[in-house]
Amino acid sequence: LLPGIVLRSIAGGMILMALLTFGWTLLATTGLYSDGVIWLAMAGILALFLIICSVYFFIVSKHFPKLESTEDKAEGKRMSKWYGIIFGGEGVLIGGACAALSLTGHLNYIIPTAVLIIGIHFLPMAPLFRRTVDYYIGTWTCLVAITGLYLVFKGVDPGTIHAFTGFGAAFATAAYGLYMIFAGNKIIRTLKTFIENP
Repeated sequence: LLPGIVLRSIAGGMILMALLTFGWTLLATTGLYSDGVIWLAMAGILALFLIICSVYFFIVSKHFPKLESTEDKAEGKRMSKWYGIIFGGEGVLIGGACAALSLTGHLNYIIPTAVLIIGIHFLPMAPLFRRTVDYYIGTWTCLVAITGLYLVFKGVDPGTIHAFTGFGAAFATAAYGLYMIFAGNKIIRTLKTFIENP
């Protein structure tokens, strides 16, 4: 059996994906020429579903073993350290890019640039956590961002940029959240199998 920390990490990621999906959808609706209530409602329902599933994962994780071996603890610390470095670097780059673009008067480039940095940050996550899905999510998000930057360069109005990049990023975080449900349930099935065939 995998240690419970794995399932708890997935549950924590699901909460983050729930919040990001709703946030990106909210941004996207600011660029719509029609009412975005339906989109927000759909994003809200999905976010609530992800949070409910994450609570279930947190509860079930108590039935999984704790990290005990020295090797597992060392690996956990290594992964946590690099996750912190990647996540912190992402924040620094986004903050620096937003400040630079604001000071130079290129405000329309801020959202696509932030999305590009977010997309790039997924790529080193793949080898770190041994998850191929990060490559797909990262590549999709980068393509959305690059297209958004091109649209800004071509003079497309900010509303359209917000809608395009917002929905594109929301699709990525929603897909990631749903993948985490699949991954978490797969881990839980190993517990059921272990109980039935100890």
